[in-house]
Amino acid sequence: MMRTSQEMMDQLYAFVETHDAIRVFAMEGSRMNPEIVADAYQDFDVTFFVEKLDRWIKDESWLDYFGERTLVQKPDAMELFEAGEFGFSYLILFADGQKMDLTLNELTDLNTYLAEEPLGTVLVDKDGRLDEAVVADASKFHLKKPSAAEFDDCCNEFWWVTTYVSKGLLRHEFLFAVDHLNEIVRKELFRMLSWQVGLAFGFDRSIGKNDKFLPKYLAADTWETIVKSFDLSSEEAVWKALFSLVVLFKEVSVGVAEKLGYDYPDYADNIQPYLEKQYEDYRS
Repeated sequence: MMRTSQEMMDQLYAFVETHDAIRVFAMEGSRMNPEIVADAYQDFDVTFFVEKLDRWIKDESWLDYFGERTLVQKPDAMELFEAGEFGFSYLILFADGQKMDLTLNELTDLNTYLAEEPLGTVLVDKDGRLDEAVVADASKFHLKKPSAAEFDDCCNEFWWVTTYVSKGLLRHEFLFAVDHLNEIVRKELFRMLSWQVGLAFGFDRSIGKNDKFLPKYLAADTWETIVKSFDLSSEEAVWKALFSLVVLFKEVSVGVAEKLGYDYPDYADNIQPYLEKQYEDYRS
């Protein structure tokens, strides 16, 4: 049976209490974000500030305290990926289904952590290093109203990269086309949609990591268009997805420009006919 959140927290507090080398215990992530509704799938994002970090890494038997592990990833020890700037992390899936991202940091990194981690919340400060309580601040993740230049940049990038998608399809380079569609075209659409959300509901909110909360702010037909655009099962399907996102982006971006009082660039007028000609060439 999976441990409850309270059981996990009790275990963490007990571990910190019985290990003198841990001088500060902090948590970050969604559990510390007051704007996130708690559920059973939240990870425990934990940071211990310790003395003699190397000793903890050299002998990892202390990890056994938290239970049987199904899988552990140590990003800072992996050759394939770039290590973090400081500290050493363990990403752990336990046998009971709980997940914990546990980072060990040197005490000297405490001020850097507090400056860079907006959701960082100090739960135990054994030495009274902090003059006042540190609480999470989710405002860093709130939507931000774009400047005129940022709005134009989004439009420019969206329309420019649509031409890479069409080129990839003309060459029958399926992976090239799909990658540009998903990784750039779609992301710029979501950026524009986030500004639409901010204008409609206020910028004092976040749409979450990987835009996960975006759907709850969208009209039903908009969401349906986006969902259908994930059908990339053939070259024809990719063309269909591309044109559906093009139409949606133009509609949304025109509305955003009007509400912000920004001039609307002529990218759509120039690129839409170009894409249509590319599709004619593809079909011929």
